[in-house]
Amino acid sequence: MAEEKIEDDLENGADGLPGGEVEENPKSSHRRLIIILLAGVLVFGGLGGGLMYFAENPENLSVVGLNVSDGDISLAEKSAPVEESFYFETGEIIADLRVPRGKRGFIRVRMILEAGSEEETKWIRDIMPKTIDAAQVYLRQKTPGELLGTAGSEMARKDLLKAFKAVARPTNIKDLLFRQFVVQGPTG
Repeated sequence: MAEEKIEDDLENGADGLPGGEVEENPKSSHRRLIIILLAGVLVFGGLGGGLMYFAENPENLSVVGLNVSDGDISLAEKSAPVEESFYFETGEIIADLRVPRGKRGFIRVRMILEAGSEEETKWIRDIMPKTIDAAQVYLRQKTPGELLGTAGSEMARKDLLKAFKAVARPTNIKDLLFRQFVVQGPTG
């Protein structure tokens, strides 16, 4: 008996109509329309209420980062001073990586150093041979597997920044940014 019911459902569709056609229930379409209309009323009601609230109390706009003066709306000024940064781009640095005998691996890096003043970038330019040497010494100790992926490049960025700060002691190198970071070699 159950097998006949399954075969009948397969031939006619689950609802008994030939060809598996599904008849839409008129009640479900009305429910769907009511739900959509209620959602629209809630969204537009919320937007209208928010506009009325801010229109009556314009000083509340400063909470969301806007200033209102004489009917003009502008972005709020941040109280913290913006520090000016100066950037210095290193040339291309290529270093061999530590790999098993008979294999080859290397890294090619271009970096941008962020300094606090123009004088510091001049000082960094003057000691660039020392900074390149510090980068090559550090990179030659690494394997390709250690430098792969986001974790590897972040580790290299932090360690190279620390090495550059040690070499350029009187200056303040704020950050190191990679312009190019290419690792080639066996990873296993």
